[in-house]
Amino acid sequence: MDARCPYCSTVFPTDQTGLQFCPSCGRQIHIAQLGEAPLAAAVADTATGSSEVNQREDTPWERRGELGWLKGFTETLTESVFAPDKFWRKVKPLAPASEALFFAWIVQTLNSLAMGLVYVLGGGNLITKMLLRMPNLPPGLRQSLVQALDVSLSRQLLFLVMGLVLFPLFSVITAAVLHLGCLLFGCAANGFWATFRTFCYSTGPQVASAVPYFGILAVLYSGTLQILGLTRMQNTTGVRATAAVVVIPILCLCCCGMSIIAAVGLGAAGLMRR
Repeated sequence: MDARCPYCSTVFPTDQTGLQFCPSCGRQIHIAQLGEAPLAAAVADTATGSSEVNQREDTPWERRGELGWLKGFTETLTESVFAPDKFWRKVKPLAPASEALFFAWIVQTLNSLAMGLVYVLGGGNLITKMLLRMPNLPPGLRQSLVQALDVSLSRQLLFLVMGLVLFPLFSVITAAVLHLGCLLFGCAANGFWATFRTFCYSTGPQVASAVPYFGILAVLYSGTLQILGLTRMQNTTGVRATAAVVVIPILCLCCCGMSIIAAVGLGAAGLMRR
């Protein structure tokens, strides 16, 4: 059936009723059952119970043509990191995914440059230096760990460059895993690309992940932004969004841990048989 958006008057085909977003202006509307009137009506922001209509618009980055590249990027980065609730209320779930990917790629580029600078100024691998300062470690074990973790500057820079080149593929794969969680917990109303845009616009904190000991906090905060983003972009609850973000990674970690334990057990059993 066809529905007309009460905001922009766009007529679009849809095969579902209830709450959804207009594919043209991105605002949330309600599609009534066949035979009911009106067919499409404006709705309040159901995620918070607010009586204000959910206003959707392009992000500052997506309006960089009028704002300028630097202002568009910095405003989007600042809003997504420091005012996420306000930011996610306005983001269109069905806008071009390439815009969000470009934003995330720039964040990754800045992070890679910062990591390279920290590596150079730090004089090499910080973990290797820490191991060399641990006198209580057995010499053989310390040397083995140093050899395994020591990475030359040229190889480190190569890893960073390859990470930038492969970042679009990594983004699609990560968003696919995230969307699988959305499908499992019933919070995928607006499809994969809404999840993909959520992932990309939640990478902002990682611009500072090169700061020593801050990387894990940046990753955790990015996960928090993903939860907030999915709540708005997929029109779901915080519980469902949280489950979609954390369950599959936890399962993967558990599987990896069990695999390592099994491998160690098999190795120990083989040694005992000798």
